[in-house]
Amino acid sequence: YPMNHKQRGCCIIFNQKHFDAHLRMDTREGTNHDAENIKHSMEMLGFEHVRIIKDSTKVEIINWIAAVSKADHSNYDCFACVILTHGGDKDVLYARDDKMELKDFMQPFRGDNCPSLATKPKLFFIQACRGFKLAEPVKVRPVQCDSLNYDTTDGGSATVDEFATIPAEADFLIAQSTVPKYYSWRNKSNGSIFIQALCLTFNLFGEKQEIMQMMTKVNRMVAYDYESASKDPKMNQKKQIPSITTQLTAELYFPKKREG
Repeated sequence: YPMNHKQRGCCIIFNQKHFDAHLRMDTREGTNHDAENIKHSMEMLGFEHVRIIKDSTKVEIINWIAAVSKADHSNYDCFACVILTHGGDKDVLYARDDKMELKDFMQPFRGDNCPSLATKPKLFFIQACRGFKLAEPVKVRPVQCDSLNYDTTDGGSATVDEFATIPAEADFLIAQSTVPKYYSWRNKSNGSIFIQALCLTFNLFGEKQEIMQMMTKVNRMVAYDYESASKDPKMNQKKQIPSITTQLTAELYFPKKREG
């Protein structure tokens, strides 16, 4: 992809920590660490316009997405969106007061809906559970594994098969913290293992490696270097593997912008 526009682009981070009582959902402790860390990492990748949007209602999120998708991105290389929230089965992601679907976030940025981003990379990073299954460890050759008290999950689902082959859906990358039907682990002190791995990888390799090389590193780091550590035996020593769906049509690098 050409990354020689005047600016890298806009990145919006939806950080959902608190939820209305009628949803009966736990407060997502540790998510503020994720939000601040990914904000820093996206800025290191060159994104000039990075904003954290906290505890939004469904209407507020829809309005934010509409405003950003209708803006002029002609001078930007790309666009990024980070979603930190609870999730549910069948494409569900939660706003503060109601459930949404991943397509609610993505469709406004399709090439036919947002012409100034047509043919440009549109990156979505989602930290949320996609179901209630627990990933059991499989014995392989010994690897170092950090048990960092990942005793909290982000219940959720967000399949994107409908976007796979339609030209208007080209140039999307969707990186989800776990595969369909499974939990996604989050530490109350350090944030989620997926966002930690994503930030570390971007910070180390962001100016050097292609995006899919980096996402493969994230997958390996999450799969091999982390496991849950819970007082509940049923939740202890469980694993996780992110799911990366690419509809990108070219290699994507983040070369450092020339000053001035």
